[in-house]
Amino acid sequence: MKPTDAYLLRFADDGIGPGKTVEFCAEDASEALIIARGEAANRDVELWKGERFLCHLKHNSYDVWEIS
Repeated sequence: MKPTDAYLLRFADDGIGPGKTVEFCAEDASEALIIARGEAANRDVELWKGERFLCHLKHNSYDVWEIS
């Protein structure tokens, strides 16, 4: 079994849902992105690895994730 790291999804209070932080474990950033896709649904979210910001995920009108 591979070791896992703690990741965070930070949601803003965006009118779609409340601001919140979801903590989860993943083996690496690619697995964290897969989990983020399921958790974030149609909301914008920031992905963090511990205290380190990794990226902003934005779901656009074409049902495509933009990663910045």
